[in-house]
Amino acid sequence: MKKVKYSMITLALAFVSMSVISCSDSLLEEKLYDRLGASSLPSGAEGANQLVLGIYPNLQANRLHTLLIYASDAESDVLWVNWGGTDPKAGWGGQMHFHTLDLSHSAASDSWTRCYQIIAQCNEAIRLFGEEAKTDTKVNTIIAEALFWRAWSYNWLIKVFGDVPLVKGGEDMSNGLARTPKAEVLEFIIGDLKSIESALPPSRQASEYGRPTRWAAKTLLANIYLNRKDWTNASLYAKDVIDNGGFELMDYYHDVFGIDENKEVIQVGVCVGEYYRGNNFDALSLEAGLVRALKITGYSASNGFGMTIPFFNTFDPKDERREDFNPDTQKGIMIHGYISDTNGEPLYKNADGEPITAEESLYRVVAMKYPMEANPTRGEWMNADYVIMRLAEVYLTYAEAQNELGDSGEALKYINLIRKRASLDELSASLTKEQIRDAVLDERGWELYFEGYRRDDLIRHGKLLEKARIVWEYYLDIPWTYENDSFRNLFPIPANAMIRNPLLVQNPGY
Repeated sequence: MKKVKYSMITLALAFVSMSVISCSDSLLEEKLYDRLGASSLPSGAEGANQLVLGIYPNLQANRLHTLLIYASDAESDVLWVNWGGTDPKAGWGGQMHFHTLDLSHSAASDSWTRCYQIIAQCNEAIRLFGEEAKTDTKVNTIIAEALFWRAWSYNWLIKVFGDVPLVKGGEDMSNGLARTPKAEVLEFIIGDLKSIESALPPSRQASEYGRPTRWAAKTLLANIYLNRKDWTNASLYAKDVIDNGGFELMDYYHDVFGIDENKEVIQVGVCVGEYYRGNNFDALSLEAGLVRALKITGYSASNGFGMTIPFFNTFDPKDERREDFNPDTQKGIMIHGYISDTNGEPLYKNADGEPITAEESLYRVVAMKYPMEANPTRGEWMNADYVIMRLAEVYLTYAEAQNELGDSGEALKYINLIRKRASLDELSASLTKEQIRDAVLDERGWELYFEGYRRDDLIRHGKLLEKARIVWEYYLDIPWTYENDSFRNLFPIPANAMIRNPLLVQNPGY
């Protein structure tokens, strides 16, 4: 499959070398420059396809990493970011958590920039080939793809920022563009997604691996309705994917992230093991001492992020989703506890020379959700694709919706399928609706960590500040003063966007 993946990404990058997205002088950081000019594009499906392929480099490496990890889990109770293993009490600015978020924070500015870059590429394809799509089936399928990624990007923007400028293409932005109410943007993207359900194919050929199907559109709709607490529509779309999409749970949790084109994954960001085109999750997680002590070869070690210790402690020790890393087999997810160096001496010690655990030294549990590859390119870049959507999340969406609709039996059925795969006992049928609600939230945390859902889930359940406080009080010795800071459910509008667009109004509290 690597040859197929490479051919698709090569096409995308070849076109992007001709079609460059610039963020240097655009009010919205979304202006697209085409060196060839529209008149030089081939007509029909070939031209539309070239423009749409330009979307995909934005879904690789650190670009997608920003959205799925930094803009979600780092602003919750799951992810601890402290580059260099910095002591949380030192207050270093490289730590990334909701209480450090301000107008210049990279989690905000990169999310804004990345989504509007994708939107720009989509809008150009829609502008040039939208009319042709009405009469040409092949072009219609390609433009449906652009509509999908535009909707996906706007969904990220409104989840993170609330009201945002709605750019459909062709607007006069010379004097800026005001923010559109979130509800209006939501209706816009829901309309687009519903319009392409039948236009997107139910499956893709091998040469089109990584491009969305109608099931990706339905999964996105299910998640949008879930976050709106529209339980009926969330349930209907999720069940459609479950019953008719042809997906199945993988038998082994870690294989979901290590085997490309597996039966559980609905949508991925395609990665190839090359510089800035690959998945560098593990390299950013690891620390140099661990690499040597555990005889891990071919990896650099950025010592950047991992799982918060309080969240790790919520796992049942039997849970395969927190499987301990085995240095003999080089398999497993979590690195924690006492580690010995190659001479059998404690790897980490405190100031008094006494052995301490890896998590005590690094202030986090190193969690390698994407299985390591043997000697990845440049010590960073793995072939493993970033998972964007998968069946397990759809199961939990359906379970939550069914519980809220009053069918606890159906909810527990799908929660227990997830728990069975994790080697955990089934939940009791005697649980109340409120207990199942809490159980779904817990399962989503344990199942979907580092996949871009946690912050939304905590906001939907009204628990973002409650969970953030647990992490705060674990790591820091200063009082918690954020009890009433519900404004932190949204990110600040980035400073660079505010400067370029004078019509933007900042979110309250920042």
